[in-house]
Amino acid sequence: MKLQSEEDRTQGTPEDAAARLQSLCSQAAVLQERRDLDGALKLFKEATEICRQSGDTRTLPGLLSDQANILRRTGDFEGATALHKEEERICREAGFAEGLASSLGNQAVIAASRHQNREAQELIDEAVSVAAGAGLDELRVKLTAVQTRIRKRQPMELSEEEAREARADARARGHDRADPNEAMRRNIEYQQAIAAWEALPWLKKLRTKKPEPPGGI
Repeated sequence: MKLQSEEDRTQGTPEDAAARLQSLCSQAAVLQERRDLDGALKLFKEATEICRQSGDTRTLPGLLSDQANILRRTGDFEGATALHKEEERICREAGFAEGLASSLGNQAVIAASRHQNREAQELIDEAVSVAAGAGLDELRVKLTAVQTRIRKRQPMELSEEEAREARADARARGHDRADPNEAMRRNIEYQQAIAAWEALPWLKKLRTKKPEPPGGI
């Protein structure tokens, strides 16, 4: 599949927004398959801007979630959470129960991964309640499984699909024996170390080396 140039993507009138949006999302999916997460993220951001300009609140939550999932995979949990919170707000305002439940569930997983247990429990409880109230049985079952892990304070491991993708990313970089869950744990530890460093008094911060991000998987 041939990807469009920047010039091709920016041409057109507002009436072309839907076609451009579909094209950008298709291209982003191709880049994700190629493990080009930065490229996919850039296209999702461009698609998001089209939705904002056109007032397309039906498509926007999904695009925010797509971007958040990429950020989560790269260890940017704060960025992922911010996008999921915006997704949550839009879904609440528009009454999109499925998007709201999914957003709350994703936030709960991130919070649990960062050992924010009370927040994670509140988020997942609401997610299950929203799904149940809307009759979204399949989603409710999935969220209930997450709820059980959070209540038991079990590790938030990568899903089977995420693990496969992480292994493929690792193979592309020449690390065939990568452990994707270990990579996530290293990212969590890094986020916690950064938070502790940021909380230091400014003088002590000057004297303390800033934690370095984990290396490749």
